[in-house]
Amino acid sequence: MRGLEHEPYCNGAATTVCPVGGYDFGIFRTVNVAGESRKLRSSPEACMAQNEFEADVVGCEWTDYLDWQVLWQDGDALYRSRRRYCYVVNSASSILTCLYEEQETSMCCMLQDGSCGPSIGDPC
Repeated sequence: MRGLEHEPYCNGAATTVCPVGGYDFGIFRTVNVAGESRKLRSSPEACMAQNEFEADVVGCEWTDYLDWQVLWQDGDALYRSRRRYCYVVNSASSILTCLYEEQETSMCCMLQDGSCGPSIGDPC
C-alpha cells in the first residue's frame, strides 16, 4: 500500500486567482501599513477603504509568494514582480469578505547560472 502523495499546487507567475463574488480587483495602490510601504489591491475594491483595512492586512495569514515574473529585461538587468494573497472571513457569518493581493517588485542582475543576484549600481 502506498502512502499519501503530495500533489503540487499552482505557484507559477501565470497563476490566476479569482476575485470575490464576481467583484474585480481594484488597481494596485502603494499604502503605508504598520509603518511599511506596500503595494496592494483588493477584491472587492471597497475593502481598501474600510476602517479595518490595516488590521485586516496586518493580521492576515498571507500565502507564500508566487514565482517571479519578469516584466522587462535590458541586457543582464531584470525588472520583476511577484504576488501573494490573503483573505478575510466575516467571523459571524464565515463568509469570505475581502481578498487582498500584494505585489512586490525588484530589479536585479541575472547571474551566469540564470538566477537573479543583487542589483549593485548600474549597469549590471
